[in-house]
Amino acid sequence: SLAAKWIGVKDGEEEAAEAEKGLSSLLLLGSTRSVRPYLSFLKLKCEVRFERLAKIARLLFQILYRNDGDLYHEANVAMALSEVLKYLNKHPGCPPPGSPDRPVFDWRQLYNKFTAASFKGSDWIGYARHGGHHLEGSEASNQRMKSLCKLVRRARNFFSQTASREILIEIRPYLLLHDINFYMASSILCIFFPDDGLESAGGSVAVLQEFREIWKLVPNCTEWHLIWITLFNRIFRHNADQMTEELNPLIEDLSYTFLQLLNVPTAKDNAQNPDQLTWPSNCSFIVEGKKDMKAETVKKLTRCFVFTISPNTITKTVFERTLQYLAPFFHPLQEGGYTKCLDMFIKMIALNYSKRLGMESGKHKAKKPWKSTYMLSEEDNKWFEG
Repeated sequence: SLAAKWIGVKDGEEEAAEAEKGLSSLLLLGSTRSVRPYLSFLKLKCEVRFERLAKIARLLFQILYRNDGDLYHEANVAMALSEVLKYLNKHPGCPPPGSPDRPVFDWRQLYNKFTAASFKGSDWIGYARHGGHHLEGSEASNQRMKSLCKLVRRARNFFSQTASREILIEIRPYLLLHDINFYMASSILCIFFPDDGLESAGGSVAVLQEFREIWKLVPNCTEWHLIWITLFNRIFRHNADQMTEELNPLIEDLSYTFLQLLNVPTAKDNAQNPDQLTWPSNCSFIVEGKKDMKAETVKKLTRCFVFTISPNTITKTVFERTLQYLAPFFHPLQEGGYTKCLDMFIKMIALNYSKRLGMESGKHKAKKPWKSTYMLSEEDNKWFEG
């Protein structure tokens, strides 16, 4: 088996070396064609050195930025690059975030590429005044945005440690409710904002407090809740060592939003059901592929609850209060439009609690190291089981 493993490593290195050579030729020719076939070794799960994969990723970034505007080939390169970054992030030899040996990819160039695609060749001010400059087919344009979104989600794992502050400085001027680009700016912020290096932006607590104020500006839009709660979930999970009582107002707000999304009956004869705001079509890229927005939001909310359990937060109190209120609606005779989400809530709470226990015991492998300073105790387990 040792010989077979050596052959696998050798074959993987040879395939990767051929890919690097071929991509270098494409870069010299200024072409974006035939990128995907060079990456066949990824599908075969061949073992490749981390340094080689990082070189291939850098070559693909250069090819992407030299693209001549062909939407199909730009989407093709973006999809190929996102696959490479996926393997790069999971590679056993990948240094942890903040390490000087970890590859860093410039967020600014990717941001310029992304905004040019979002604004159809224009910029923030130009798009607000006159719309985009380019006439693009909807199918090709949607495919490009879908590919770029996937790429950004992979690439933000390799942004610099100062990227969070720089991104906030760039986008903050447009995060005003009266600004025509408000929803676009919020969408771009939520997709670009990294999980690590928040110290440069004032720390995770300060960032979450600022984001909470922006999130509360739009109370009745499921897509809006989804993108922000997804961001909260990422920050909670990857900065668990900074969960303090200062985050209790946000946890309280999240519990109220959860009940609002469920839309369970109340004792009021004329209960108020505010109209849901429509999500703007030019921001649909960030929720692409999400079939049930409410169920997706409930999934993210359960993660927020589980990963903020700590003696310093009110999560356990909020959780008990929420379950006490919802208990009657779990009865089969009370079935309604909220039943599916309630079922999802119970399943995801159990799943994410098990994952946290697994990460703390080292039995569950996570993409990023679990950094909580508080480990779930036997008392917490008894509380959860009860």
